[in-house]
Amino acid sequence: MNEHRNFTHDDSLGGRLTACGRFFAHRINGHKAQRNALEIISKNPGISQKELAEALAVRPASISEWLIKLENKGLITRIKDEKDHRISCAAITSDGENALNTPLPSLPDPFEALTTEEQEMLYTLLGKLLGDWRIKYPHHRGPHKKEAE
Repeated sequence: MNEHRNFTHDDSLGGRLTACGRFFAHRINGHKAQRNALEIISKNPGISQKELAEALAVRPASISEWLIKLENKGLITRIKDEKDHRISCAAITSDGENALNTPLPSLPDPFEALTTEEQEMLYTLLGKLLGDWRIKYPHHRGPHKKEAE
């Protein structure tokens, strides 16, 4: 049957891939990302937002959002650079150090809905897409990170 399907953004293959990526990044990996930021701040007191963004290979706008959340939770403080007030530097608080010493809660395997064979197939297909995209779009690095040259 050659049925035409009317795709909405979320029903398209790209839309579904984007939705899965966002869900995974924000709901499953989000705590790990903020924890990574805390670890870097802990090891580099006074690190600038720009340096932190580079260390985590994320956009400066994303770092700004994370820092606001971490500051609101009392895990870090942000201080304006004395020489250049446009630059914000971050330092960890004692609550932030305590948070780093507290293990993250264990989450269920996000891929448990798939059989082992389906997980292997998904891994292979995503690898195939990624390889193809790296060839087709060699100069587009996106807003997140620069590839090693």
